[in-house]
Amino acid sequence: MTNQTDAMQFELEKSILAIGFFYPDIIFEIVDRIEPADFRFTNTRLIWESMLRLCQHGLKIDSVSLSQDLHENGKFEIVGGESFIDSMMNYIPPFENIDHLIGKLRKASKKYDLSKLLTNGIQILTKSGKDVDDILNDIGTKFMDLSIDRKSQSGEIKDLLIPHQERFMNLNDLYTQGKNPFPGIETGFTQLDTKIDGFRFGTLNVLGARPGIGKTAVGINIALNVAKQGHLVIYFTLEMTSDEILSRMLANLSGFNSRWITGGNLFKEKVPQLLATYPELGALPILIYDKINTIEGIRNACRKCEFMYKKIGLIIFDYMQLIRVKDKFTEYDRVTEVSMSLKEISKHHNCPILAIAQLNRAGAPPSSEKGKSKPSKPCMENLRSSGQIEQDADTIIFLSKKDGDKPNLSILQFEVVKNRHGSIGKFEMDFKQDTCTLTKPTILDSEEDNSDM
Repeated sequence: MTNQTDAMQFELEKSILAIGFFYPDIIFEIVDRIEPADFRFTNTRLIWESMLRLCQHGLKIDSVSLSQDLHENGKFEIVGGESFIDSMMNYIPPFENIDHLIGKLRKASKKYDLSKLLTNGIQILTKSGKDVDDILNDIGTKFMDLSIDRKSQSGEIKDLLIPHQERFMNLNDLYTQGKNPFPGIETGFTQLDTKIDGFRFGTLNVLGARPGIGKTAVGINIALNVAKQGHLVIYFTLEMTSDEILSRMLANLSGFNSRWITGGNLFKEKVPQLLATYPELGALPILIYDKINTIEGIRNACRKCEFMYKKIGLIIFDYMQLIRVKDKFTEYDRVTEVSMSLKEISKHHNCPILAIAQLNRAGAPPSSEKGKSKPSKPCMENLRSSGQIEQDADTIIFLSKKDGDKPNLSILQFEVVKNRHGSIGKFEMDFKQDTCTLTKPTILDSEEDNSDM
């Protein structure tokens, strides 16, 4: 012991070990909340690891079993031999709540790790020659990992059933009240929600279309619909600027042509009506990022948002093929890595992701058919590097467009071609491009997809 702080830390670690000695069953309850690395002293850490091994093998924890295990693993002399083990066995556990002790241990561990992180960060910055953006991403990720409380990773079915039952009862209560709830977040498009039960938590949902069809308009409408329900929406716009996205959102809420808003040429008497839309949009829980286009940056931004806002409702990427990945030089490798990463992010944050995808030109209608109202039908082959996207996606929705019967009006056709949870089919909505609004959903057909996806 070098100072009073070390002495207090050592007493804290001995207290947790003592509780483990006297109440070994409690180890199974706390094993996923603390790690061996949380014990700063070598001897206490090695004894904790030995206690974990004994528990895993169903053996009683006492001085004999501990000594034997430490001998077998070559750690007996390192911990201080029989004298130290006996002193630990004779240590009287404190009359404190174990949760309180674990909290103190975790905070002390975080403080120690933070100190090392700051010291190492300065050394890397001044001596390594690494790119400053790479250093920021690396350190930022570690900072966020320190900030987020460690969650239980228990996989026992009895533990998993408790929250599952709570979710079921909540949904069933709503159903009996006639509210017909969905197990996922509602997109605001009734026909789509009916088919896919909303965007389920921890899922990757892909919306694919060719350029100029209306992918961004659909993404904006879903973002606004979800935010109006009170869910936090993170919108990564990789093609357009945040200012352009804001103009379209304001057009959607106000009913004014987005070009009038962008150009600032709205009739004077209409200006107050538009200005009233600004606070309406500003009150919605939406975050827009237009300068983050790497997987590393996206992960950091999502960690930061979860830390600041506690829960993410929906993440939207517009569009996914523009996301950059280090050391991936072919489009196939890059899109494969992006698809797998987005799936991992959705599961990590337990929130749905809507990934807008650009379809290649193979889905375009033949020149002899151009000008006709019937839309060409996109297919899986039209997804750029579609193999991994098709595999990772929980739902895939294709978008096509045909002319409407009025000026400035088109009809967007939605086709759910993959749905891990059942129903697929088509529906249409009227699309006013100038105001970025979608209305009048009409179902075309529906079928049950019972294939293994």
